[in-house]
Amino acid sequence: LITLQTWVEGCSCHQAKYFWNTVGTGRSFMARRVRLKREFGTAFASSCPRAGCRAPELAVGHALEILDQVLAEDYSAVAMLLPGLGDARRKLLEDWSLGRQHVVQTLTTKLSGWRSLPLQLCGVAHYDIDTARDSYRKSLAMYNASSDVPHHWLSVVMLDRASPLYQQGLNFLLGETPIDD
Repeated sequence: LITLQTWVEGCSCHQAKYFWNTVGTGRSFMARRVRLKREFGTAFASSCPRAGCRAPELAVGHALEILDQVLAEDYSAVAMLLPGLGDARRKLLEDWSLGRQHVVQTLTTKLSGWRSLPLQLCGVAHYDIDTARDSYRKSLAMYNASSDVPHHWLSVVMLDRASPLYQQGLNFLLGETPIDD
């Protein structure tokens, strides 16, 4: 969970340098903390002004993807530490799996708001343009599927057919770049 905390408190600018290059490689979390401490003076949050600005990534589900990766690595590490224990090993691994399920279920519930409007619209600001378009497409589908209920004003401004921004959103989906070159 500390790895997930580090990711949340970090930024998309420096994630390749301080996070992604060690997840899945077997390098320890402590090595990541030492590197962060050396560069930024703290083992958790970077000094980048965008530190903690993870709304686009949360809206598209990156936090749960990272949690799955980290827990899979940790399960392998725990399994390697328990060789030759027979039934006790099996029971310990069962307990580990139950704890993992609890953590995943809890975070899935706590983060579920990011997968609904208007928070889902934050994904439109994702650094990967294809992910941003997919987030807008999902937001538009959610809005159209629930047209009979009142919506948050931001959802109306971004997704309603009568809004001046609606055509810009469709152009974005069709491949126009969001920023003039």
